[in-house]
Amino acid sequence: MHDHFLTWLFPRLASQGRCPRLRNRFLLVLAVFAGVTSALYAQGPPAAVPVEVARVIRDDVSSSGDYVATVVPTRRTIVGTAVDGRVESFLLDPDLKVPDANLKVTRVVKNQILAQLKTDTVESELEAARAELALRRAELEELENGSRPEEIATAKAQLERWQASRDYTKSRLRRLQTLFDSNSSVSLDKLEETRSEATQAEQAFHEAQSQYDLAVSGPRAEVIAQAKARVTAQEHTVERMEGIVRKYSVRSPFDGYVVAEYTEVGAWVKSGDPVAEVVQLRPIEVEANVPEKYIPDIRVQDAAKITLNAMPGREFQGTVERIIPQADVRSRTFPIRVRMPDSLDPEKERIFAGMLGHVSLTTEDSENALLVPKDALVLGGQQPRVMVVQADSQDGAAVPTGNDSSQESATGVVHAVGVTLGVTRGSLIQIRGEINPGDRVVTRGNERLREGQLVTWKEPSSK
Repeated sequence: MHDHFLTWLFPRLASQGRCPRLRNRFLLVLAVFAGVTSALYAQGPPAAVPVEVARVIRDDVSSSGDYVATVVPTRRTIVGTAVDGRVESFLLDPDLKVPDANLKVTRVVKNQILAQLKTDTVESELEAARAELALRRAELEELENGSRPEEIATAKAQLERWQASRDYTKSRLRRLQTLFDSNSSVSLDKLEETRSEATQAEQAFHEAQSQYDLAVSGPRAEVIAQAKARVTAQEHTVERMEGIVRKYSVRSPFDGYVVAEYTEVGAWVKSGDPVAEVVQLRPIEVEANVPEKYIPDIRVQDAAKITLNAMPGREFQGTVERIIPQADVRSRTFPIRVRMPDSLDPEKERIFAGMLGHVSLTTEDSENALLVPKDALVLGGQQPRVMVVQADSQDGAAVPTGNDSSQESATGVVHAVGVTLGVTRGSLIQIRGEINPGDRVVTRGNERLREGQLVTWKEPSSK
């Protein structure tokens, strides 16, 4: 019978005399196939695949954008000199140098001297101006104090002396005039001489009276005003000279760090030449460029999350400090400044200008959405999908397999559900599709599952 079957199945081979050898091989294949089929039927239906599941939840989420950011100084300035001069000292204050095992920086405080220029000539001019001011003030004080009591007494004594002299000469003149009128022996020359002495005594008396009145009344108000004006003018001269001297001391405009030095001791600098570059890093700020379409959704004081490439695993909280209203015309992005907490010390935290990082900003209003773990997504097809578990029990609850309630497990089948993705929130991601809150989705082992496949899982513990 086998010969007839082989002749019917392989007529050409049988006619060529190869039937005996081929028949043996064919019988061997049939025997192996029959054994494998019997073994498969003996095993029964395929066993359930163990998986891990999570519940679909509903919560409020908001869209956020992640943008490349750079740590920037709060303020940056190149400090220059306002006068010509030779550098006498440069960053010599030992308190400026901050020793550190791994870092050496030059830290300065506001009004700290960065460079001192030689001031020999201007200091001499300033001292001369101060001496002139002292003279003018002394003159004014003398005028304002008026005459001294001794001066008034002297003037009064002179007045009384000349008054007595006047009275004497007048009396003598009257006697001589009487004698002359009576044809006495008084000559005319003697009478005229006495009359001249009386006139001189009268004039001296009036002069002494004026001197006494001046001594009592003091200087005129106009003279005092002139003296005050001379003092004021000299005060301004001294202030101008002091301002010039101050310009020879180049100072830091704010607390910060010296990041560049442009001169050294002994160098000659001209007015306007740079001396040092100072940056302020506290509070710490980062700058990110945000596309223009998101700008209307960003507000000052909005919360932001900041990460730095130099500090993997660390996340800092910040707030939007300001939106710079000038876009980059090529990329149409706006610079956004985000300020980190004031408590952060840039020196201790090793956060310095130029570090690369990322800023996460909320760019849309929150919405109520379905969320699943990111591990629940099955990618690679035409559409992302999740594997939803349908329990075998009619009520969908887990079926206990032991006495320990913490070890409850259940079996069921999985169904692939296509979803569209939304925003992320930590380890969760928003999905949209034919799925409901509370549904179970496979989070581990989902890549190898097929539609309708039997699975077993443990109910996730509630937290």
